[in-house]
Amino acid sequence: MKKWLIASLLLLTINGRSAAQEFLVDSVNRSKFTGVRQDGEMGSFVYVPYFTTNKTSKQNFIIRQLNSQTFNEEQVLRLELPSTFILKSSTFNGSSYLLHFYDEAKKEDVLISTMGESINKKKTIKASGDAYYLYSGATPEDFIIVTVSNKGNYRIEKTGIDLESKWEKKFSAPAGMDRQIVAINNKMGILEIIRKDSKSNGKYEFSIHNVQSDGGEDMAQSSLSSDDTKLYP
Repeated sequence: MKKWLIASLLLLTINGRSAAQEFLVDSVNRSKFTGVRQDGEMGSFVYVPYFTTNKTSKQNFIIRQLNSQTFNEEQVLRLELPSTFILKSSTFNGSSYLLHFYDEAKKEDVLISTMGESINKKKTIKASGDAYYLYSGATPEDFIIVTVSNKGNYRIEKTGIDLESKWEKKFSAPAGMDRQIVAINNKMGILEIIRKDSKSNGKYEFSIHNVQSDGGEDMAQSSLSSDDTKLYP
């Protein structure tokens, strides 16, 4: 069986420790390959999701979970998915995966949660250009989904592995502002959303929004500055 070398050198830093590991996986669809993923606090989970070109099995999507200390393979998840699916984002909460695919044929966004070695729940949404950022929740039963529209409005939602919403918060750009989401990070249970708000006169300002990811508490919204100088022209 033909094999492709996914990573001749996997260099990851976990808990301040760097390590290199070489490993092989079979028949990777390189046009859809999105790389090695780290998840959890301090990058405690490492996994490799990919579509395979191997036609001997209908299970064409594979996730290889690696030991975060040794990078040896611990578990393999195999799913049968339409060939028109493209993986856009993913997260692992310690027991289940949450996967976001785009279906090129149906023009739909598809969210899939797993349980054990199978699909637990599937949710389809008509594609509207929204971006989905996925994070593990505070417990192995939860996920956090941040949905960002092309206008810079965003929605933060906590779901269970059944993809049923537990709470949802929506945030919109101020009137007269063109908002761009620069980055989203999940650090120690706090969602950190960095925003760039632009005015029609060319002025812009960067700000940071902190939201408690477990309960959705709006903790702080403040402009970013260097000393006493705001970050706008």
